[in-house]
Amino acid sequence: MANEEPYTVHGSDVEPKILEGEIAVRDMLEEDIYLGDADFPEGTGIATHVHPTCHEVIIITQGDSEFHWGRPDGEIVTQPAPKGTYVFVPQGVPHGFKAVGEMSMTFIYVGRKENFARDFVEFRDGAWVAVRSVDF
Repeated sequence: MANEEPYTVHGSDVEPKILEGEIAVRDMLEEDIYLGDADFPEGTGIATHVHPTCHEVIIITQGDSEFHWGRPDGEIVTQPAPKGTYVFVPQGVPHGFKAVGEMSMTFIYVGRKENFARDFVEFRDGAWVAVRSVDF
């Protein structure tokens, strides 16, 4: 059941999870929606992955990044996503990010809590295939 009263959370009060050795992820809100932030040191990123059953919104709050996403035929589309960029990713679309430039990159992510599982994917034999899954 969701909280009955509003509440606040400060990022410094949430212990980060460290992914892939150096990416810090803090889950700030886990009610009906999933909200958090992720810090990527310069040159790091999150591999191509998909949220099979929910959309995701990402807001770049610091630094510059490259956003990439995969078309059904396996083509990868890459576009710049500097600070201030809002990204909407429909459910089931493979996507990822990389911090570029001379500083780290931070973003806020939002999705539906009940469906925020993540499958890391690769394009093989004409289709996107899950190679590793993470359940939030």
